[in-house]
Amino acid sequence: MVPGAHDVVSVGLLARVYPAAEVERAIAACGRSEQRSRLLPARLVLYFVLGLALFSPDPLFGSHAKDDLWASPGRLMGAWREPAKSSIFLARRRLGWEPFRELFARSVLAAA
Repeated sequence: MVPGAHDVVSVGLLARVYPAAEVERAIAACGRSEQRSRLLPARLVLYFVLGLALFSPDPLFGSHAKDDLWASPGRLMGAWREPAKSSIFLARRRLGWEPFRELFARSVLAAA
């Protein structure tokens, strides 16, 4: 982990790197779009899991990682409150791995 990275990584930064429209398309392509409104929509869960990968040396709920990742969802999602650990686990399971593969496939550029 790069020193000081905790100061710059947030859901907002990830949303600039992976625009919400692209994330939504990847989620929809895998059939993981929500059928109802949730505290943890698939888009936010995808950003959160990407952030966890960046903070991989840190424990999930014991460091700056959680605080930094949850710092900006209000701007992305409107009114929002931090979910319980069990809600995060269930949301990650609902999302699955396929949207990440789809987002990667949509984002990567072929090496020339």
